[in-house]
Amino acid sequence: MLLDDVKKLWPELIWIKDESLRDKTLNAWAYAIKNSVFTADDLERIPFTIEIENCNISFIHYCRTSLRIATEIANRLKDSLGDLPKINMDYIIAGAILFNLGKLTELDLVNGKLTLSSKGEFLSQNFSGVAIAERFELPLEILHIIANQNPVNDFQKKSTELTIINHAYTLSYEILKNSLS
Repeated sequence: MLLDDVKKLWPELIWIKDESLRDKTLNAWAYAIKNSVFTADDLERIPFTIEIENCNISFIHYCRTSLRIATEIANRLKDSLGDLPKINMDYIIAGAILFNLGKLTELDLVNGKLTLSSKGEFLSQNFSGVAIAERFELPLEILHIIANQNPVNDFQKKSTELTIINHAYTLSYEILKNSLS
């Protein structure tokens, strides 16, 4: 049942051609929901951020918008530049779907209000997301994308897929933040 709920949240899962990667991505999301305070339905209702008061854009809508932007960026780069750079579209799709996976452990619902969880006070969603994804043996390239959402160092390697997804999510966030504030 929960797997069906995740498929409903993420119809773009079918875009992932590698069946093993698709299944691991699906199962990681099902695990994250099962081990959080949220239901799949909650993710379609809760705001995508606690930083914007009266935010009416849902968490899942924001994530799916960012996924679509990331895939469009990757497709336009491929159209314009051919195989330079090489872009793994399965990693773009799975990475964007899993990008905010750890948010489910970072947040809590207290008296119907979205707040930072006790775990979220100590660990950012990057760490939690990587822990969940690693549990399902997702590829290192996907762990890299989840771990480096907000890279703080310039010496660490950043894959093309990470750069595209990070910019897509940042673009969505900044535009929505400016529009809703």
